Amino acid sequence: MMSIVRRDESTKELAEMRPRFEGLQGELRQRVEEGRKMVAQLRSYEEKERIWKKEKADLEKRIEIKDAMAAAERKNNDEWKKRHLTEKAELERKVKLAEPEIRRALDAVSIFIQIEFLEENYM
Repeated sequence: MMSIVRRDESTKELAEMRPRFEGLQGELRQRVEEGRKMVAQLRSYEEKERIWKKEKADLEKRIEIKDAMAAAERKNNDEWKKRHLTEKAELERKVKLAEPEIRRALDAVSIFIQIEFLEENYM
């Protein structure tokens, strides 16, 4: 009789545990599916991160090239400016050196014009 009671208790316990067990199995399946979705999402994020890193490296390289081009252009502009300032200084120096001679020539022309004026009007 004890064995029948124990068997009945075991059957009753099993019957009570079955819904809990099935509930736990359902929850486990749900968690496994959520885990799969999270892994897929993680892979997607990793791929996006890889793409972003590549794009960032590409942009940094383009910026580096543009910076190098701008530096070269600035250098060329500085050289051009220096060369033209040197040429300007040389021309100003030549004008200064020629200035006394130009003044003498202008004075001579002025004197010649005055002489012509005097000859035409007073002689």
